[in-house]
Order: sequence, then structure tokens, then C-alpha cells
Amino acid sequence: MSYIIRSVRRILSISGLHGRVVAKKPLLSHTHIRNRLSWCKAYLQMNPIIMENFVFSDESRIELYSSRRQYVRKPVGQRFYFKYIMKTVKYGGPSIIIWGPIKDDGVKMLCKCPPILNSEKYRIILDITLISFIGNDSIFMQVIRLVNSI
Repeated sequence: MSYIIRSVRRILSISGLHGRVVAKKPLLSHTHIRNRLSWCKAYLQMNPIIMENFVFSDESRIELYSSRRQYVRKPVGQRFYFKYIMKTVKYGGPSIIIWGPIKDDGVKMLCKCPPILNSEKYRIILDITLISFIGNDSIFMQVIRLVNSI
């Protein structure tokens, strides 16, 4: 039986379909894609000198357990073609939340957040960390994520 599997793999490779780990991207709705594109277009023509005053921030959950690797057979150069991407969603498990701002010149910092982060705790983090990080002429840009409920 294993010789049949090897033969199939060999024929697929000869045909240009090589076994690779599937690429992962966040599951985005059409609304998410449209909103991201309109945001990018709005800031595309902005004066680069103004952008130097922007301070961007975001948070990320770092999880102990992640999804297992998935393999896919695909032609060369098709890594992000929709048929060869595994959609991912976040899930629970042991994790920590990290928040941090970054400036145009590359200056950045990280802050570990409490396990449950509500608006009051988030404001405390901003008061402690962000005030000392930004200047008087800085523009704070916070990424806001909207979660759709079913």
C-alpha cells in the first residue's frame, strides 16, 4: 500500500503539485476587506511628515496551543491562492495578552495586559504607558476591531 502512496506523491510532484504547509490568514468577511481597503486608500495620499507624528498600537493574544500544521499540494507561486489557504479563527486556552505602541522612527514598547481586559483596565494601561511614550504633537491611532455576534 505504501508504494501506491509514494507513486501518487511522485506523480503529483512531477505534475508541479508539491506538498507544502498550508498558508494561514485571518477569516475576513467582505465588510472587513472593504473597510481595510478604504482605510488604506484614505491614508495613501497623506503627507509623510504628518505620518511621523502618528503612534500606532495594537494588542495580540499569544496562545500556548496553536493549530496543527496542515499540508497541501499546490503549484509553485500559488501560496496565497484562496484554494490553498486554511482559514483560522482564535480560540481559548492558556494565553497572555500583549499590548504595545510603535512610532514612525521604530521606537516601540510592550506591556503585558491582565487576563481579562475591559475598558477600565485598558484606560489604566494607556495612562501608565502611553502618556510617557508619546509627545505633545503625537496622534494616537488605535486599531478597533468589531466583533459580529451570531
